[in-house]
Amino acid sequence: MPANKIKILIADDHTLFREGIKQILNDVKEFVVVAEAADGDEAIEMVKTHSPDVAIIDINMPKKEGMEVTQIINDQYPGTKVLILSMHEEEDYIFNCLKHGAIGYILKDAIQEEFILAIRTVAKGMKYFDKKVIDVMTKNYVNKAKRKDKKQIIKDLPITDRELDIICCVVKGLTNVQIGEELFISPRTVETHRNNILQKLKLNSQAQLIIYAIKNNLVEI
Repeated sequence: MPANKIKILIADDHTLFREGIKQILNDVKEFVVVAEAADGDEAIEMVKTHSPDVAIIDINMPKKEGMEVTQIINDQYPGTKVLILSMHEEEDYIFNCLKHGAIGYILKDAIQEEFILAIRTVAKGMKYFDKKVIDVMTKNYVNKAKRKDKKQIIKDLPITDRELDIICCVVKGLTNVQIGEELFISPRTVETHRNNILQKLKLNSQAQLIIYAIKNNLVEI
């Protein structure tokens, strides 16, 4: 086997899918599929036996899930880089796979050219994520940043936690009676809180309060 060939393991419990992937990879000169696996235990054994440069791992497999397999490969066989090939585009799956040691994540509906690029990139020890995965990761980062900003903004404001609860209810369009029922306080107490909030934030009306709350990320809409 030429030394410059990228050795690849395909681990997926669907035989037809493995065959399809293998056919694609066999058409690429610098790729060679050295092993296949239909479950997690077999995947680990194939890595141990064949020392592939890249292990293409599905998340949902019998015996051992893809995340556990990824962790074992990362811990015991660091020379093999893991590329997750999955149908799951939810952020929990993506971030858990990265946490367990995968350096690439690509969806099963990716085009062939992107799949090949992902393997080449991961084989070099570089991270690769397809566009949909990047979008999910970016959205997660932005949401975390917003939550962080919200906490800092609230910390800097002269309002109490109870007053923040009132603001959230006001933005929802609840009346004083409805707010009182939700927070277990009297309508008169609600009105007192609302007046205090306007005074503290130097606002003149409920409309201004709603705009202020949305603009400063005090509430999620």
